[in-house]
Amino acid sequence: MQLNRQKLIPILHSGNKKYAEIVFIGDVHLGSTLCNEQKFKDMVNYCIINKLYVFCMGDMIEAASRYSVGSGVYEQTSPQDQIDKVINILKPLAEKNLIVGYLTGNHEDRISKAVGIDISKLITKDLKVPYLGYAGWSIFYVGDSSYTLYAHHGVSKSSTLAGKIRSLLFILDNGYADIVTMGHVHETWVGAIEKEYVNKKRKAVETHRVTLALTGHYLNYDGYARKNGYPIGKQGSPKVKLFTDGDIHSSI
Repeated sequence: MQLNRQKLIPILHSGNKKYAEIVFIGDVHLGSTLCNEQKFKDMVNYCIINKLYVFCMGDMIEAASRYSVGSGVYEQTSPQDQIDKVINILKPLAEKNLIVGYLTGNHEDRISKAVGIDISKLITKDLKVPYLGYAGWSIFYVGDSSYTLYAHHGVSKSSTLAGKIRSLLFILDNGYADIVTMGHVHETWVGAIEKEYVNKKRKAVETHRVTLALTGHYLNYDGYARKNGYPIGKQGSPKVKLFTDGDIHSSI
């Protein structure tokens, strides 16, 4: 199976800034009664005002069905309303060419399993933004520096932060990347790790620093999470600065 790939995403820093900044937004679950919709809108507006790039990490809508866990199918807004709303909220970002990637998630996948329609593909077609499916590679250029990103919506049953990070580290083994991000686990966290690799041109073993991020969520704590005793994960979105000199800074 061939993964969705983006061979070139040019990002230009503007003004006096020596970096481009990407915000990773995911697990919004628009349509859920627990969705913190205002916080999501505030983050989008923050990105528009400050001209920050956005990478959407999947589960942007609730998309509950009768086969879903819990009673979300009876509590959510209509799926059509969810689709219309996420398009309307993200449209100003897309029109300014600030959305540099879009993943689908396991919630959108519910619709695909039920009726064979990839809702995320339709959303990105309307927004005219790059679609990578459930996971994919991107290359970003900032000044004379280039950066590789591997973004994955995530697969994990872990309820602890340590377990969620282990799931992210497992994804890290998919290949050489400067940045590896994962959603799904409803946790906002950033970190870094040194990896060894073989430089074939230099015929030497070298180390490479990889920036890691769990990409947050926008759900208030209650319902399924409270019922199962899951810990409260930090809402919001991590940010990564890609500098023109090759440096990377991350924050939450």
